[in-house]
Amino acid sequence: MTSRLPPLLLVACILSSSSAAGQSLNSTVGVLSPVLVKTYGSVPLLAFKQVSMACLIALYHVNTRDPQIVGQAVVDRLPQGFRIDVKFKDSQFDAAEALKEVLAWRESSSIDAIVGPMTSDGSQVVSLVSALQGTPVTSFGASSTLLSDKQTYPLFSRTNPLIMLNAMALIEVCLRFKWKQIAVLCEDTTYGNGFLSNVQEQASSKGVDLVQVQKFVPEGSKSIAAAMSSLQKSRAKIFLYLGIGVPNLELVLTYSNKEGLLQDGHAWVAGEIGVPSAVVASMQHKQLAALLKGWIQIRVAPLYGKKRDLLETAFRTVDQSKVNNSIIGMKPAEYSMPLPDYASFAYDAAWATALGLAKTNGTGAALAHAIRNSSFPGASGLVSFDASGDREPNGIVVTIENIQPSSANASVIESVVIGTWEAAQAFADVSGLTPLWPGGRSGWNPPSDGSGQGRDKLLTIVLAVSGGFLVLLLAISAAFYRLYKASLRNRTAEETDLSNMMSRVREALGVTVSAGYILPSEKSSSIFSCYRRSRVIVMDKRSVEAVAKLALGDDFAKNDFERFYDFVKYRADVVAGRSFGMIADEESMKAETDALDLEAQQGGGGDDRDDAATAQPHPHGVSSDPEPLELEERRGRQRHAVETTHSLYEDEAFTQYLSGDFERAYEYFTGRVLRLNAWRDNPQLLPRLKKHIQRLMDKLARINDRRYESMMKEAGGAELKEVGQGFADALFYQDDHQVRAIRVEEEDRKESSLHKKLETWRRLSTGSLMLREDVFISQLHSRAVLLNDSFHSKLVDVLKAHAAECEVERPAGRAAGQGAKGVRIACHFDDGVHPIEFVPAAVKKKPRMAEKVMEYAAAEEEDAGWPYSRRVLDPVRASVICNRPSHMAQVYRWLTSQGKTGMRVCRVKNKLSLEEAPDGYRDIMVCLLFEGEDRLRSCEEVEVVVGN
Repeated sequence: MTSRLPPLLLVACILSSSSAAGQSLNSTVGVLSPVLVKTYGSVPLLAFKQVSMACLIALYHVNTRDPQIVGQAVVDRLPQGFRIDVKFKDSQFDAAEALKEVLAWRESSSIDAIVGPMTSDGSQVVSLVSALQGTPVTSFGASSTLLSDKQTYPLFSRTNPLIMLNAMALIEVCLRFKWKQIAVLCEDTTYGNGFLSNVQEQASSKGVDLVQVQKFVPEGSKSIAAAMSSLQKSRAKIFLYLGIGVPNLELVLTYSNKEGLLQDGHAWVAGEIGVPSAVVASMQHKQLAALLKGWIQIRVAPLYGKKRDLLETAFRTVDQSKVNNSIIGMKPAEYSMPLPDYASFAYDAAWATALGLAKTNGTGAALAHAIRNSSFPGASGLVSFDASGDREPNGIVVTIENIQPSSANASVIESVVIGTWEAAQAFADVSGLTPLWPGGRSGWNPPSDGSGQGRDKLLTIVLAVSGGFLVLLLAISAAFYRLYKASLRNRTAEETDLSNMMSRVREALGVTVSAGYILPSEKSSSIFSCYRRSRVIVMDKRSVEAVAKLALGDDFAKNDFERFYDFVKYRADVVAGRSFGMIADEESMKAETDALDLEAQQGGGGDDRDDAATAQPHPHGVSSDPEPLELEERRGRQRHAVETTHSLYEDEAFTQYLSGDFERAYEYFTGRVLRLNAWRDNPQLLPRLKKHIQRLMDKLARINDRRYESMMKEAGGAELKEVGQGFADALFYQDDHQVRAIRVEEEDRKESSLHKKLETWRRLSTGSLMLREDVFISQLHSRAVLLNDSFHSKLVDVLKAHAAECEVERPAGRAAGQGAKGVRIACHFDDGVHPIEFVPAAVKKKPRMAEKVMEYAAAEEEDAGWPYSRRVLDPVRASVICNRPSHMAQVYRWLTSQGKTGMRVCRVKNKLSLEEAPDGYRDIMVCLLFEGEDRLRSCEEVEVVVGN
């Protein structure tokens, strides 16, 4: 997902950083599983109660050495006397509630490992917080691929398969039934958005068109009702449902039935519903179960045959007095009810965690590694993990199930397996079974997706057109061709270049006239497209021009480019062959739409206006049918279109431009190109951005090298090479007793020793250990904020002591932060009065401090340099820009004269003494020990450099 952290994850970071960290050697497992549904009136659901109980039964089997599910060989792995203490919390199927419970655990209990949560949203925040304390998390329901990122979630594992498997199977079902146009109903959660992203990727690669995507707020009746209304207006016939939870399903059934989307001629395919009998048992309105008849669901099939019977037997025969939990509140009769699929994954997650704890006394990465190496035969089949902690898909079969009336009782529904699919095999029908469709029709002839109807009607219209009308059209075309040739003769060379580049842009993105996308000036040719396309979209010419100008290296309007980017970002369906549109404003859109409607009706006959090209106004200038989706939710399908847009940077015109006026090119790239939103929204484009920046920096380095050679020949140049000798090694660090910007107490050193002993430090690629230094970084940042203004004022006073004229304040630029001022001072130098410029910088941010700390730690072979944050000597920074090398030498002497400044030199980095610099940039960095109000001290840095 990366990408920016969601707001809830940022809250998790803030809350967890203020909590006291700690470790426990007790074998205590925290089970975080849903019972109530917070957003559904806090109603307990049977399926959730069963999943939670599966965790507790598994840990009870661990403590009683019960082999009935996993076998005796697995039980024998448990050391004698090994036991698990259980702490249970109800996550209420809500990420915020899960976060609250984990933070409560951290304050009151010592948890060695966590089983759960069930959702992807909850697993994200819980894993983030738990990783800070070194507590592994093993989920049994989180399927988002975002959680496979081990940089962000290093201690997360899961016993359920990734949702990618379901997505692949969904599209295979569409191909089996020859559906090429489908609509999607998706819950707006991490689970739903991740599922949708995978479906979009698979659909794009297989040629399946998602004609509309509607999202809904979980358990939100108004949201689901609005989504269903939009789906009904789309005229789609085939629907994919990407949602979980019985409350959501009940609302979907209610409003799809109201909109007539469960009648004959429609089909619904669900990503996962579950065992029908278990779903019905959890329904609040059981009469809705009949509306499920004819649905198809994709279901990972872990609970078939002996394993399913064994787990259900375990539920029926377990000593309820030993395992029941007051929070779960299972009733005696509920132990005999059919189990949901996730019960097996929950049972196995608890066993995997227990086996990991039995294998190692370590915590953090060591324990997570032990859990992932705990391969065993579980309730869901062979449980094994890959290096990322994801469940291996080996042996997992996806079943294609059709919900039908039970053969024994027509009022009861059941799932009938009509096909199977595995990643290594094609879709296989089950012989002798016939699918049932909504409305009661049955057979292997499925409802049509409607994709061919418009084309058939269009063909009829075209064949009915008389030969005379075709002649008229040819005459009109010839007239327009003559006008076009005349306009070409009047174009300037610049206009020709721009027009050619616009054509290349449109061709690259597939937004040509022949594809149904026109500019206002091309409206006359749109009548031809009306017969070839289901829609004709009018685009804003200025926006297309902005992209072409960028490709040419010409000045362009950022807002116009951003509009084109939004056009791609929200409606990047060119890849899948779908129409999308962008307009200049609503008024022009309405005028163009009315004109196109009129032309279509006159040319094709008034009876077919439903098939004519239309485009509806939208408040943001984008076609509103279907509604726009967020970029991160559609990244897979947008990648091609966005990358195609930005591939224009590699065009030879841009390369030629870059080789020209470098200063203008550098300003253009940094001032225009880098400010585009696309770079922030598309991390996959960063390698291309780095490539172009590197080209600029390579040329800048050569310029700097030439400037350095020139400086060395100027007066004072040779002297600069000798500056700072004796101060290359730091004389003070931030934790020295003379400084104390960082305070390291004896307890801190004891904690570091214990962390090292338990190997809870982060081990870097060099082999050195990296201890968390958040507290020390916060201390240093706090001290920097307090001393920032006074240090800058002190430096200005030092420079003003040599001033010939009063200083002139002016904005210091973005680097100085909001409200900061630069100061220009005319000073007395040995060769006369010359100006210098003092530019304050913003306080170094904590994330950047953390990066530097990581670099320092990676450079150490041992951990003797701990805490590494002591070596950050530039939390407060400023620059003095001089005109000549000799002026640099004099400014250096002014700053390092302790008797006059009262500041001691901590360290000097003199890049002018280097024969070669990687980027060609050379300056003198002077670190000074500064004392502010109340005798607070810190090592701060000032850069002395020659301008240009």
